[in-house]
Amino acid sequence: MGYFNTSLCLTPECVQTASTILQYMAPNYQALDPCEDFDQYVCGGYPSRFPERESSAPLDEKTIDNAFIIKTVLDAEYHGDSNKSSKADRDVFQLLQDNYRACMDASAIEAETESSARAIFSDIMGLFPVSDSEYIPNATYSVNDYEAWSSLQAYLSFIDIHVLYKYSPLNNYFENTTTYVPSIDPRSATSLGSQNATQLSSKLQAIFVSDTARNASDEIAQGVVNLEAQLQSAIQLITSEYGFLAGSDNISSLPVELSVSTVMKDLAPAAFKLEKAIIPGQKYFANISAILKATPKATIQAYSLLLAESSLSSVLLVDDTQTDIQRFEKVCSAHIDKTMGWIASKVFVDAAYSDGLTSFVDTIVEDLRSAFMARIDANKWMTDAAKKIAKEKAKAIKKNIAYPKEVPNVKNATDLLEFYEGYTVSDSHFNNTMQYRQLKNKRNWNQLVKPTPEWDSSNHAYIVNAQYNPLLNSMFFPAGILQNPFFSTGIPQYLAYGGFGAISGHEITHGFDAQGSLFDKNGLLVEAQYDNKTTQGFLQRTKCFIEQYSNHSLHADFPIQGSPIRDPKTNSTLHVNGEKTLNENIADAGGVATAYTAWLKRRESEPQNNPKLPGLDNFTPEQLFFVSFGQLWCHRQDAKGLITQVSTDVHAPNQSRNRGMTENSAEFKKAFNCKKKEPVCEMW
Repeated sequence: MGYFNTSLCLTPECVQTASTILQYMAPNYQALDPCEDFDQYVCGGYPSRFPERESSAPLDEKTIDNAFIIKTVLDAEYHGDSNKSSKADRDVFQLLQDNYRACMDASAIEAETESSARAIFSDIMGLFPVSDSEYIPNATYSVNDYEAWSSLQAYLSFIDIHVLYKYSPLNNYFENTTTYVPSIDPRSATSLGSQNATQLSSKLQAIFVSDTARNASDEIAQGVVNLEAQLQSAIQLITSEYGFLAGSDNISSLPVELSVSTVMKDLAPAAFKLEKAIIPGQKYFANISAILKATPKATIQAYSLLLAESSLSSVLLVDDTQTDIQRFEKVCSAHIDKTMGWIASKVFVDAAYSDGLTSFVDTIVEDLRSAFMARIDANKWMTDAAKKIAKEKAKAIKKNIAYPKEVPNVKNATDLLEFYEGYTVSDSHFNNTMQYRQLKNKRNWNQLVKPTPEWDSSNHAYIVNAQYNPLLNSMFFPAGILQNPFFSTGIPQYLAYGGFGAISGHEITHGFDAQGSLFDKNGLLVEAQYDNKTTQGFLQRTKCFIEQYSNHSLHADFPIQGSPIRDPKTNSTLHVNGEKTLNENIADAGGVATAYTAWLKRRESEPQNNPKLPGLDNFTPEQLFFVSFGQLWCHRQDAKGLITQVSTDVHAPNQSRNRGMTENSAEFKKAFNCKKKEPVCEMW
């Protein structure tokens, strides 16, 4: 333990890396005990780096950096390599730049706001009409409205507005994940649930064209509030998180007034035959049916209009006080991601990623895979049969590095033009957005008849994240996270494995957390993958993680660093939700442990790649491994941000992630010579 290569790395990258490490650490870190408060030890200096921001973290910093790489390119004229650039390269760049400029033109958006939204509202009222005589409470939904309701659902779904639930094609994880079937996903609470009847009535008065409707808007708005509450209550009747695979008989037996099969057929390609679908269950639909039949037509129409208004307002939002940079950060960066993420990926990859890095990434990921399988072998709570199943799954996990090479090939402009075929960009930001929503949904629903090996579309190349998809048994490491400070070939391996290595291990471990363990190596949902002894051992360990993190209290970083936070619901100290964050906490523990195992193995054959860093002579390489991990999760958060995160995020706040690592890593305790040697919770 504790040996470096005797050399000192003085390259610009090593010097900068050492400087950043020291800047992140508490100014008085030498007086602190890392065993007692490692988060403050490694991140105490971080909050003061960005005093102007409401919140920040290293991943947030890099997200902003990556976005501005793309913005810088788009603000300039095309400067492709004259020897290599083709007409397709210029065309694909122009497509993205025109889309970007239309989004940035706030004055043009402001001018078209009223007419653009009004067109959608008119479509809704035309597809599901309510006469003046029906704007009264007793004019309820009836058999005469079934066809209109079906048409409205299909129309809205195709522009990403989901009324009762979300229709979408999904990998058939019951039988064969390379095929797709229609699915229904109950909607989570909408923004309407956070608004009162007075607020909704004001919006309806602006939307309705009939004086009769406007006069009834208060009563209708209250009906909308009640409907939203009833729909959320219906979700409680769902008995399985993953739904059920229904055959044609089950689908046709669903309440006819819901028009489920009709909507699915309208959304699917003409060649598709509806024989199976993933649905929430009969009790859920029976409840939705009862709610719908008891709801006034005017309320159903108003509910649809208000959901559309909420969706469209984000597209048409203009803030006259925003600077050019602020509009890009708050609006247009996300717009580009949603509409032309793969073309933006090409811009980013061309500017900021070298394909020569891929082999090094691959080496680390494979080291982590081998280390994880070795840790399975050493696991004492699993039977040999369970270990065999787990190792087969770990071996089968597919890895996707940097950017997709097909459907589309991000580096190939011709392939990108083909992928976005049919998407014509105009100077209307609204039209560009709505047209893309339709194009995307058409492509998605075509998966029913022509499945494609599309790279997970939430992982565009510039995204600063890594992901594991249980349905594909695949990991994704976009080029956006393969950047300093998370990854570099020029830093010592103890930092590379403590940072990106732990991220890789985190994603591998997701295949074996409380959710991932329900899916086999082919991505199929299985009821009992492991024997009873192993399952009981797993459940005991999940209980440990839930209780451990639920005991983590939280504090704010500003305006007063370290100030405790009160939970507004209970008026007691705010704690992490250990149950909600369970899977991420299991993945953190498994990721760092596996990365440490992999690094020790790699160091045996490559000790020369672990040189000292300037100014950090008082640390061992083992300690710096954990410093590298800890500084992934440095943070600047206030009480409001933490309260929101605890209620909405499946990730524990960063301060808790660092605390959990120190409590659960025996290797950390050994590296820093902590008094308590045994981990609190362990699984992988």
